[in-house]
Amino acid sequence: MTASSAADRFRTLAASALDAGISRHMVAAVIPYQGTVLLVRRPLTNVRAGLWELPRGEVAGDESLEQALSRVVSATTGLTVSAVGLAMGHFDYVSADGRRTRQFNFLTKVADVGRVNLGANTLHTSFVWASADDYERYLTRNETTYALQRFWMGRGIAQN
Repeated sequence: MTASSAADRFRTLAASALDAGISRHMVAAVIPYQGTVLLVRRPLTNVRAGLWELPRGEVAGDESLEQALSRVVSATTGLTVSAVGLAMGHFDYVSADGRRTRQFNFLTKVADVGRVNLGANTLHTSFVWASADDYERYLTRNETTYALQRFWMGRGIAQN
């Protein structure tokens, strides 16, 4: 896929959310590594306390979905995105502040997969590489579980 067609794909996804009246966009990374996927855990004192989730965050200002994904992955995990692959679906929800929100999940390849560093990230307290055999023991949103199942059903696509 050319850089131009990838940019068009991201614009089309964002435009579809806007067309549905959803102006707040989130991005999440499905980061595979040796048959596992990275999950990060929210602190017990936060909204969705103790929940395991994909590295995720809000699209800021005029950022493209791809730019936001790179920024979010770096900020939440210390990892550097080297390629954004397939869109692994999306889901809509109403945020705690009452805003309609769409989260886009992307298969994401990182250059430095073995170097997760939560560092100054205060939204997450720990991380785990979950496998198809054990991911169900980690409490996630139903939508995250669906994204993980979808990943493992299509296993082998752009694995790190």
